[in-house]
Amino acid sequence: MNKETTMWGKLDNTAHLFPVISTSKTSNVFRQSVSLNDDIDKDILQSAVESTIKCFPGFGVRLKRGLFWYYLEENPKDFPEVREEDDYPCRLIDYKDTNEYLFKVSYYKNRINIELFHVLADGIGCKMFLKALVYYYLNLKHKDVLEMPFDDELTLEREDGFQLCYDKHSDNKSNYSNLRALTLKGRKIQNNGLSVIEGSMSVESIKSLSKKYEASMNEFLVACYAYAIYQTNYGEKKPIIITVPVNLRRFFNSSTTKNFFAMVYATFIPTEGDYSFKEVVDIIKESLRSQINKENFKKTISYNVSNEQANYVKWVPLLIKNLGIKYTYRKAAKASTTTMSNFGAISFHSPYDKYIKKYSGILPMSLGQSIKSTVASYDDLLCITFSSSFRASKVQREFFRLLSSMEVKISVTSNGENNVSL
Repeated sequence: MNKETTMWGKLDNTAHLFPVISTSKTSNVFRQSVSLNDDIDKDILQSAVESTIKCFPGFGVRLKRGLFWYYLEENPKDFPEVREEDDYPCRLIDYKDTNEYLFKVSYYKNRINIELFHVLADGIGCKMFLKALVYYYLNLKHKDVLEMPFDDELTLEREDGFQLCYDKHSDNKSNYSNLRALTLKGRKIQNNGLSVIEGSMSVESIKSLSKKYEASMNEFLVACYAYAIYQTNYGEKKPIIITVPVNLRRFFNSSTTKNFFAMVYATFIPTEGDYSFKEVVDIIKESLRSQINKENFKKTISYNVSNEQANYVKWVPLLIKNLGIKYTYRKAAKASTTTMSNFGAISFHSPYDKYIKKYSGILPMSLGQSIKSTVASYDDLLCITFSSSFRASKVQREFFRLLSSMEVKISVTSNGENNVSL
């Protein structure tokens, strides 16, 4: 039964981009998954989704086009039937199939998937929703032994962190690079197909290696990625630039489920002769550490929000505004080779934790980026997942072989489009 529509809200500063640039090839729909020990019960999952939406009303919305901006309003329609996965991940969301909801839920064997249009939330917001969904699902399936826990990580907060952190007196500055990055090329999979290759390994083994190179785990993995690209594109002199999304909540004391992240750019320019892996690690560390600080993020936020609030932008009709957004996006896209997004770790309270097997994610392709990577973990199981529209998998193979050469034990799986042998 439909309900009366009463709620509406503005898009956050970052979300304005996504409705404008989304196409069948660049969907801006990312996936997060939790795998359980047992196969999924479809009917229970359907009930769990409906309960979770009631708990997170900010996700029960649809996207509307206004005269000056897109906006969100409460969706009066019922959430559609959850389906068994039967297509490539991260496809553009068909609003007819989702009853205008901005995300969809599917399952495959023991895995629950949520695919979410980035206009609604970032990776952290999605993880909060997915975590609550898993709690509801397990509670319904094992209601004789499980009670719904209190989890202080879950929040209903939908504040716009960018607006709250905006300082009109700040020394605003853009962090967008003017460098033209190396673009990876290759034969594409037909019909906008997506190769998914996932490597599973011990969190502790990667932490131990990171410590050896005096790097954080994220710095170490980004360096591994940069080195794999360098090795498979030897002789190229263009900058290898890896876009790394950074969660801003920990810098500005926010718990919003809306988008609240900033991009930093791990940059390695192979201008000289051979580079050792350690040299690449040191370069990537320096590049990331020079950008990841509160003062830099504050200036970037203020720069972006000041552009949004400027009268010459605010009162421009949406049709014209979209042309400017597309132009800016195409220009910025030239400054990135690929993306590595760390969704972080997910945790569950006891006794729910004993039903959980792993947590993973997948990114869609974007302009100029035909291969991307995610990092996610549960307990001591780290999942590094590469999504790619290329037929070949040379970068993925080099990445996992590099880790394997450092005596990391890796289990590699794929969706069948490409395989990697170590």
